[in-house]
Amino acid sequence: MDCTSCSVGTMVNNILPIQQESYNYDIYNIISKYFNNIVMTKINNVNNLTVYRCDLSCLLCSEFHYLIAICPIDLNQINSTIKLKDLKWISFQTRTSYSEEFKSQQYTSIIDPMLSSQINMIKELKDRTVYICEKIPYIKIELLHKPKKMVTLYEQTFNNNQTQGYAQTGTLKTALDTFNCIINIE
Repeated sequence: MDCTSCSVGTMVNNILPIQQESYNYDIYNIISKYFNNIVMTKINNVNNLTVYRCDLSCLLCSEFHYLIAICPIDLNQINSTIKLKDLKWISFQTRTSYSEEFKSQQYTSIIDPMLSSQINMIKELKDRTVYICEKIPYIKIELLHKPKKMVTLYEQTFNNNQTQGYAQTGTLKTALDTFNCIINIE
């Protein structure tokens, strides 16, 4: 049988032809695995949305890291808990605070190869830089700029004394690890 006449998915000699790379990666599983399916706590309902939060342990940090998952409104009670893998969020955030609001949780990251997916800057605004990811085209990544007073001397030196802005390219993992990251499902 001539393979040029085969449709995608047709078996030839009991071998399935290689299909085009699928772009429908499950961002929920990638994120959930990275944060080891941590437990999130419902903190409130706002404008037909439900907000879940989790504070994270950070042994060598002077600030506190936390996760936010914003989901379509649900009927769970405030302060109820749910595993991250069970949330179908529309916005996921890794954020930084200078005060701890909840008991922090420890986690061990599980690295999915998709976390190495390249992200590319599409615009830089005064308060954030926006990226897209070709391998996961249904998300937009925003990296928030720190207010000038919160930028450390190390960051000023590392960024050539620029207090705003990020690199033109990066990876999904490096974006999450800034703890100034918002991932929105488009």
